[in-house]
Amino acid sequence: MFRAGTVLADWDAHIDTHGSLTPGEARRDADIVDLRRQLTAAKKEITELDRRLTAATTVIASLHHDNQMLRTEDEAASTVVGFPSQPRTG
Repeated sequence: MFRAGTVLADWDAHIDTHGSLTPGEARRDADIVDLRRQLTAAKKEITELDRRLTAATTVIASLHHDNQMLRTEDEAASTVVGFPSQPRTG
């Protein structure tokens, strides 16, 4: 084949005019590029959502701790102490 200059010239001309990829291969490559773009965008979104989730978890834990402290203070403050009975005069 390498000695057949005419065949190689025809092959090179065909590749120059039609490209080296078949329509199916070109579609496949375009799909791969599109899927890689989508994957990159999804990874960025996941990273941002994970960051926000971590921040929300920290805030929720802090609020829970504050809530527990307030409940403890409220229980201590709401203890009813009775006054000693005094006979009524009158």
